[in-house]
Amino acid sequence: MKFNKDNIIHPNIYLIDMLKTLNIDLDSFVNEIKVEKKEIDDFINGGSITTNLAIKFAEFFNVSEKLWFNLQKNYDEMYEQEFLDIEKKYLKYFSNNILNLLNITNKDLKTTINSLHHLFRISSFEELSKKDLYSFCSVGKAKKITEKETVLQNAWIKWACSKANYKTTKEYSKKKLINNLSLLRTYIIDNNHFPYDIEKVFAECGIVFVCLPYFEGSNVSGAIKWSKDRKKVMLAINDYGKLADRIWFNIFHEIGHIINGDQKQEQVFDEYPKQSIEEIKANEFARDVLVPNDSFQKFLEKFIFQKQEIITFAKTINSVPYIIIGRLEKDGFLKYNSFPELRRKYFFS
Repeated sequence: MKFNKDNIIHPNIYLIDMLKTLNIDLDSFVNEIKVEKKEIDDFINGGSITTNLAIKFAEFFNVSEKLWFNLQKNYDEMYEQEFLDIEKKYLKYFSNNILNLLNITNKDLKTTINSLHHLFRISSFEELSKKDLYSFCSVGKAKKITEKETVLQNAWIKWACSKANYKTTKEYSKKKLINNLSLLRTYIIDNNHFPYDIEKVFAECGIVFVCLPYFEGSNVSGAIKWSKDRKKVMLAINDYGKLADRIWFNIFHEIGHIINGDQKQEQVFDEYPKQSIEEIKANEFARDVLVPNDSFQKFLEKFIFQKQEIITFAKTINSVPYIIIGRLEKDGFLKYNSFPELRRKYFFS
């Protein structure tokens, strides 16, 4: 699927062939037509022909200037068409729902591609196909990662980064983050202003918090990305699955990565990803912060997982029922989608 510009003939090839036929080396040619070496070097290296060069070439080879301009025009058109053909293959991964989320609708093919390039700050979708472009991107399932998922995962993180660039925070402080864990946890109960309240808390800790809608088909639920100087970090999540308990788990999972100082996770983009030590530790951190293990073990001893018992237990640990239900489902004590009347969903826009 790679774009191969070598399949298209640049007008510099015609020049080189003509000089070779006449047995003239490039330096001698440059001296003969009296042009700057840099100008001819730029052209030889793939740059467009200048008006000055077209005139000089026409005089030397006794042809029209138009010939050289037409050669350049044909090359540009063929280059653009082959480039667009390759980009179209990647563009099909972006559903209409995704394009609507990005406010890229009712546009022609070229405009749509250019708009996405601008948004993601890329020159080609091929850049998004790199499996190691980002680190610590949490995926939903341990299965073979397809090219589509890789492209959409990277695209979603690029989108998150573009949003993070407009936000300011203090310098990252691990100590502040740890000290604010209890406060962050209280917003699970008092979440009428979610996510704005926790965004302020994160900013004080040097974390840029970004909430965005899920890209369908990406299978990504969250990610972290450190600044180059490691003085700030982005924590991005989406509404993958919509269930509040899973979203809160993802938040604290990513916090676990940040506290542990995790920077890179090769496994996440492996062909068949496995849980790394970093992932396991982040999962354990989120699990224990949301539902303290000692309290949970005592609750399990009763082995009564009825509605009222879950509500009562949630109150004793200053939490909400859907967090307990999520934990019980994850550990296999309840079937998935149990007690839907106690669940809550988030929809990010």
